[in-house]
Amino acid sequence: MSATALRPARPVRKGWRPGPVMAAWAYYILAGAITLVFLFPLAWVLLSSVQPTAGASALPIWLPSAFTLENYATLTRVGADLWNSLAVALGSSLGVALVSTLAAYGFSRFRFAGQVYGLLELEC
Repeated sequence: MSATALRPARPVRKGWRPGPVMAAWAYYILAGAITLVFLFPLAWVLLSSVQPTAGASALPIWLPSAFTLENYATLTRVGADLWNSLAVALGSSLGVALVSTLAAYGFSRFRFAGQVYGLLELEC
């Protein structure tokens, strides 16, 4: 008998699977692509905000030819409307947070019939 006959046979590979390093790289590439998709509109809005009014309505130009803060100056001139909207938004947000906190305390401390259904209803 020869020495090669005594070695165990190599296992048959059923299919190719990526290793942990390759899977991590693929995950990061996919996460980066998704991040770019979500950041694209934000970049477009920010670049459009520093263009002159005529340039902002045209096709998107990534680097504006003229850089201006005129749009932000116009925004601050509309101060009363902005402050009213801000007051309503903050007031309603604080009201919802207060009511939600009280409801969460009630659901966490007290047991009552229909508690599960009440939690499911609050999720919607």
